[in-house]
Amino acid sequence: MVLKTSASGFFPHTCPASGGGGIQRLHGRLPLPESIFYWITGIGSILYVTYKLFEASQSYLWSLTEDDFIDGWSFLGQKKDISNYEWNFWSGYFWNLLPWGVGHIIIARIVERRFLHLRKPVFLTYSLVSVSYLLGYRTVLFFISHGCICFLASSVGSFPLVWVVTILLLSTLNYQAFAPIMQQLCGIRNTTEGYYLFIFVLALVILRYASFSLERSRYIAAKGNNSTSKEKTTDCGHFSMWDLLLYMFYFPLFFTGPLITYDKFKLQINSPPAVWTRDRVTTSVKGFVRVFFWAFFLEFAHHYLYYNGLLHSITAVKEMSLWALVGIGYTVGQYFMVKYLVLYDLPGQVARLDNLDPPLGPKCISYIYRYSDMWKFFDRGLYTFLRNYIYIPLGGSQAGMLMQLLASMMCFLFIYVWHGEEYSLLLWSIANYIGCSLELLVGQLEYTTFVSNIKASYLSPAMVRRLRCIIVVPLFLMSCFSVFYFFSGMAFGTVFLQRLIIQATLKSGTALYFLIYVNLQNAMEVERWLALKHKKE
Repeated sequence: MVLKTSASGFFPHTCPASGGGGIQRLHGRLPLPESIFYWITGIGSILYVTYKLFEASQSYLWSLTEDDFIDGWSFLGQKKDISNYEWNFWSGYFWNLLPWGVGHIIIARIVERRFLHLRKPVFLTYSLVSVSYLLGYRTVLFFISHGCICFLASSVGSFPLVWVVTILLLSTLNYQAFAPIMQQLCGIRNTTEGYYLFIFVLALVILRYASFSLERSRYIAAKGNNSTSKEKTTDCGHFSMWDLLLYMFYFPLFFTGPLITYDKFKLQINSPPAVWTRDRVTTSVKGFVRVFFWAFFLEFAHHYLYYNGLLHSITAVKEMSLWALVGIGYTVGQYFMVKYLVLYDLPGQVARLDNLDPPLGPKCISYIYRYSDMWKFFDRGLYTFLRNYIYIPLGGSQAGMLMQLLASMMCFLFIYVWHGEEYSLLLWSIANYIGCSLELLVGQLEYTTFVSNIKASYLSPAMVRRLRCIIVVPLFLMSCFSVFYFFSGMAFGTVFLQRLIIQATLKSGTALYFLIYVNLQNAMEVERWLALKHKKE
């Protein structure tokens, strides 16, 4: 699928799962003094709101929930915020996974050198043993039963049937009536940690067996339409039950991802391993160092910026200064990005040792300001899943605007169901769908004769860029508030909306709009640099 883009236009034709030009957009160049002003103002504003957040963290510390904090590193003399459940859980569970991860790396290198023909059976056996030890054999059998149901559905060669079965299986995660049944079947400890781990991993397992089964149904349908019996018997396709189990349970990517769709996984796992060269070793070492640096950075930041703890106190969020509130909004987004960079890139680095190429972690969101780019470059594995199995099968950008909007809506509907069907998630999904749809509509408007003539006759590339930025600011704001609802729920999201927009004065509203405009200009400048670099390469 090819995305139509315009280097000088307002928006590309884009939806959450569409492909295309992405980050490489050659925006018009601004005068140097204007660009310098934007950089100084933008960086200064980020530093200032971060400092105001630090002040609020210290001021409200003693009124926050005591259980959200522990004594931090002794040499810092600060309390440490441990209120983000996801990071707190995985940073602790890492030590359970570490010996099994090291074991996988050692065994994989031995097999690679001596027993290459046994690589896949050894990977599958080791993965099943390690996951059974960590989660219990009953949980493993439960996951296998899920996969078998979808595997059988794919045997018909019907793409829609696989989707129906997948949605039915996925729905068991969202209704409390199924929770005690699954806990009983799997012998899950009746604790928050045990059930969280089970649901988190099962959600990823569902994406994997869905990807496998959808690819298999395509393969069987295409094979059935093939008239040459010779090809039917010689093309194995790598769609056996053993292939499904290896894909579902491959240890490095099993617990936190990232998701790699089966069409890519089967090509990579069946390819001969690359030769170990000095450059490959250096790249691997740099990758691990980068991940551990950002993990250390997050742990350090938790001693000074209590953005997660503050989001557990609605009184503090209502009372703190607007600058501190903006600081929370900024740092929570950055924190979420870095958290998933660690959660995705650490297992990703281990998988790369096995000659796989899983999706990279999120791009820095500081220079991502479009809804569509956020979806494309944050969780790249989920983006590929949506594109391959929902957006393109429904026609995508090649089927006209109406079908493109419908395909986009179905992507967001699936995202809502997969994330948990809560009301705040519904608002987040609707806002994202509206934002992507508006980008699409404005992109279509750009190609009209009227707009094209105005651009050609009256607007310089720099002026087009300024107008684009003015148009983007309201969409960016809508994106921010939808994320606030996603991160902190209905009550806190509403406080953000009321204080920053509904109750805003002319002065505060203008300042917020201007500072967002400035930082979006800086994001566009980064895009311009990347586009120039890409062009040279």
